Amino acid sequence: MDLRINIITATGPFLETDFCHSVFPYTEKWLYGDDRRMESIRYLIRERSNKYRTVIDFLFCESFPEWKRQCFMFYEGMGERLDYYLTKRELHNYDKILLSICLEIKIIHKENKYVSWRKFINNKIKNIKNAKLHLNNE
Repeated sequence: MDLRINIITATGPFLETDFCHSVFPYTEKWLYGDDRRMESIRYLIRERSNKYRTVIDFLFCESFPEWKRQCFMFYEGMGERLDYYLTKRELHNYDKILLSICLEIKIIHKENKYVSWRKFINNKIKNIKNAKLHLNNE
């Protein structure tokens, strides 16, 4: 029997492994499909991420701050996973938004642009809310 231990070293506070299974599968699959994608995300978020266990937690909570409390309660063992609070449809919609955020960050990184995280996410969320408002008025 061949037993091996793989030690993975990484910079940053994230616990990123094959064993992290997010409630946002499309975003997770995209992020872990290529190391350069994670590099793009870290390029934009930099030091702001040290409170979170995963990049996906960071993206979700910083994009939708109304969920931060539930996230940190979950970390402390006093709360439930998001799939307890949200329907499958809501999770799917959030997943699509997070994936779209990741894709835009990848473009920003590829073009070597500097944009602050706060400015980026405020504009992105504003555009999402405007699009929802537009769809609801049709």
